[in-house]
Amino acid sequence: MGGVMLLFVAELGILTVRNTGKGAAQNVGGLPLPSAYLAAAVVYGIAGEIAKGGGSRAAAGITLAAAVTLATYMNYIDPSTLTAGKKTASTTTSSGTAGKGSSEGAKL
Repeated sequence: MGGVMLLFVAELGILTVRNTGKGAAQNVGGLPLPSAYLAAAVVYGIAGEIAKGGGSRAAAGITLAAAVTLATYMNYIDPSTLTAGKKTASTTTSSGTAGKGSSEGAKL
């Protein structure tokens, strides 16, 4: 259950950083919404209860908590800042025959 608690604290940190400030989408007066923390407590509480069983149940609970934390982090980062696999803008232009009559475009 220690792994679930560590991931819960990481989740709270991500939620706080993501939802603090004037540019954040989900805040009231610059502070995060309490419902985000309540939802995190419920989800990680369920993961902690699953992890109490030990053995494969512990692995399942920690995996659930890690998946939720990873999803929150992936939602937090800005994909436009990533450079791997980024496509460059195309610089091709049209040939200029779009507005001409059909007989002019067919000439060789």
